[in-house]
Amino acid sequence: MEAPVVGGANDIRQGRALFLAAGDKGCVRSSGRVLSAAGEVMEVGETIGSAMALKLAYNAILISTVGVLGEAVTLAELYGVSPSTLQEVMKRTAFSEVANKYLPRMLDPSSPVHFRLSLAAKDLEYASRAAFDAGVPLHIVSTASRLFKQAEVHGLGAHDYTKVLDFMRPRRAS
Repeated sequence: MEAPVVGGANDIRQGRALFLAAGDKGCVRSSGRVLSAAGEVMEVGETIGSAMALKLAYNAILISTVGVLGEAVTLAELYGVSPSTLQEVMKRTAFSEVANKYLPRMLDPSSPVHFRLSLAAKDLEYASRAAFDAGVPLHIVSTASRLFKQAEVHGLGAHDYTKVLDFMRPRRAS
């Protein structure tokens, strides 16, 4: 069986992790008793590989969204619109939770690392490769993968993945 986790160490400690479990039903149920101490166990089928594919799909959505959010902040700033104004617009839309959770982390230089940018780049690469191996290219995920890999190469790998914004913002000569 397999049971990749959605969430980080804090989620596990607080019992809020989500385990995506696939494989033999007996093994999944047996393991579920142990895993449930750290969070919720979601059975996603019997096919090995399906839980990991689901986690890669989820991470592709999350990480690509953070990349697009960084580009939106950059575009707004280029036209003199503050990130807080963008956040106010987003709070009035379906993107309210994204704005509330990720914009503060993105904009606060002292925000702690929740998920290293280098790991985000790796996960996007894995998602892109998995789809390619199945015969379908993921164009947007592949582009996001290149963006995060470039940010990593430019020294942001150990930073939180929301700091991809720091790579996107125009570099001004001093």
